[in-house]
Amino acid sequence: MNRNFFIKSLWIILSSLLVSYLTVASVSGDWSLFDWKPQLVENWKFMGEAVLVVLFILLRKKLKGD
Repeated sequence: MNRNFFIKSLWIILSSLLVSYLTVASVSGDWSLFDWKPQLVENWKFMGEAVLVVLFILLRKKLKGD
C-alpha cells in the first residue's frame, strides 16, 4: 500500500471522528468524552457508521485507481 494513501486515510478517519464527536456533543449538550452513558449509545453508533462510510469511500476510490 502506498504510504501517502495510508496517511490520507488515517487523517480522514481521525478528522471524521473529531467532527462527528463535536457534532454529537453540540447536539446532545454533553461534552464529557469519557463518561459512558446508555443514552449516548445511539450517538456512538452514528459516529461508527460515519467512519465506516468514509472507509468504504476510500476503499472504493483505491480500487478504482483514483
